[in-house]
Amino acid sequence: MYRYNPDVTEPGFHHVEDQIMYWAAKGPCDLEFVPKFKGLGSDPPIDADPEMLVHYKIWNFQEDVFDEVRIKTNPEAPSRIGCIFLCPKLDSGFCSKPSEWSARTHVYEVLFSGTIFTTDSEMWTEARQDCMRALGGNMYGGAPSRWLNTAARERAKDEISSWARSYWQGNTSYGMEESICDGVAILGDLIYVKEDK
Repeated sequence: MYRYNPDVTEPGFHHVEDQIMYWAAKGPCDLEFVPKFKGLGSDPPIDADPEMLVHYKIWNFQEDVFDEVRIKTNPEAPSRIGCIFLCPKLDSGFCSKPSEWSARTHVYEVLFSGTIFTTDSEMWTEARQDCMRALGGNMYGGAPSRWLNTAARERAKDEISSWARSYWQGNTSYGMEESICDGVAILGDLIYVKEDK
């Protein structure tokens, strides 16, 4: 494809044309373009049980809080909803060679043109953990018992907002760089495939 420009690994904004970046997918992809992110809570399974539906509501809640903070602190940054998530470099963040625990099984090279905001995906994960603790649940299944409690939701919103402010400042201190991209990402070569054990 084209030569990699390492500038996009720096936190913050970049406007690029024909920039090589990387995309981690949860399976093989035969699309021409990398799809846009609709939100983790956007498509609950039809047969989801009530506990799972609460988790989908919390994902939507967290995305809404992240977007509120973005609008207040960094309105020029692309929203997570409707963006394309890419990695600014190979073997970093979600675009490392898939391990046995990884939900992402394929890593592709892509050619991107548009606006990039690079930050750290771990801030979103930490916000999720703190949110779930405030609501009386956990990230790995426990039902959030205080979802309907207004005071608990306000505490959860405060926890999420704190992490979101760091996220929208472009903090990459955890080393899980992700680029929130607004533009066009053309799918290129397959770089890694998760090995079956």
